[in-house]
Amino acid sequence: MIIKSLYCKNFMKFRELDLREIPDNGLIGIIGENEAGKSTIGEAISFGLFGKCTRGDAQHLGDIIFWGETEGFVQAKVNLGNEQFILSRNFSSDGISLDIRNETLGSDLDEEGIQAFYRERLKLSFKEFRYSSYVAQKELAIIQSHREDRLDVINSMLGLTKLDNTEKFLDSKVEISRARAAEIDTLLEDMRDSLAEINEELAEKKVVVDEIKVHEAEKNEIAGSIADSEKKIEHLSNFEEPDRRHRLLTERIILLESNLEKQKQKIKAFATIDSQFKELEGKLKWAKKSLADKERSKVDLDKQLKECEQKEKLIAEHEKIVYSSSFGKSKKENYIPLNQQTLFIDGSESKVFTAIAIQQLLRMIS
Repeated sequence: MIIKSLYCKNFMKFRELDLREIPDNGLIGIIGENEAGKSTIGEAISFGLFGKCTRGDAQHLGDIIFWGETEGFVQAKVNLGNEQFILSRNFSSDGISLDIRNETLGSDLDEEGIQAFYRERLKLSFKEFRYSSYVAQKELAIIQSHREDRLDVINSMLGLTKLDNTEKFLDSKVEISRARAAEIDTLLEDMRDSLAEINEELAEKKVVVDEIKVHEAEKNEIAGSIADSEKKIEHLSNFEEPDRRHRLLTERIILLESNLEKQKQKIKAFATIDSQFKELEGKLKWAKKSLADKERSKVDLDKQLKECEQKEKLIAEHEKIVYSSSFGKSKKENYIPLNQQTLFIDGSESKVFTAIAIQQLLRMIS
């Protein structure tokens, strides 16, 4: 930013001030007696650029209007990059009117437009200008006592605000990833328990299947016995009288029907168990696949956690604190900033540590 000219009328100590052809290069010094108006020139530059200065703004215009007058005027011509602007501000007890002309582009701007131009092109607002480029009388003590303002200005001008916001974002991501990893660990543990239960059920079903195989062998044996009995009946039918042969056949048929009914029931039970066995095998495959997916997710989250932790700031070296700072507000509604003495309510989180301490104490006693 290069100031080319400055004109004031009825502004603070000057009834009229006209500075033209201010050089672009070199060091400009302003020399004069006390109360001659040296600081007023700085106030006029600030008022022309931002519509405010340390002595007054739109709500306190009485402090900057020349004694006995009711209105005034400040005009500043400045070069911002490759563009030249003329900022003209009329002020009175009724307020401030602004006229901004972009001489390079031949277009007009409003207050919001020129302030946005300052922020985008120069990374500058009134606070940064006040604390970095313009220090008025008695301002040094204010700058030294307002640590938060100094930090805001330095961070904004050096781009550290974005780094702080990035750090906070990464910290939140780390916390979310840790919480997600804990959830996955719990889910994996539940899956392992479910898998153990399924394996136990499969072991029980295998015992049933083995029993069914034994019954099948018995069934085959009975079928062989039935075939042998039929042969014997056929053989006896050639020698015994009809009544005796009929009675024996009837008894044998009843016995065979009873054995056949039992075998049908066993076959039906076997079919049910076989269906349950296949269903359990399907659940087992799904559980193994789900467990593998969760383990892969856990590996990915662990990798992300390591990457995030590598980006965290070093705050201690050789057991000595080398950097310590607090960010954010402890109470948003009152705009109270955090500090190293701020206490937080941990709620039920302390129950975990209390339980672990009790367990460790019991182990020490036993």
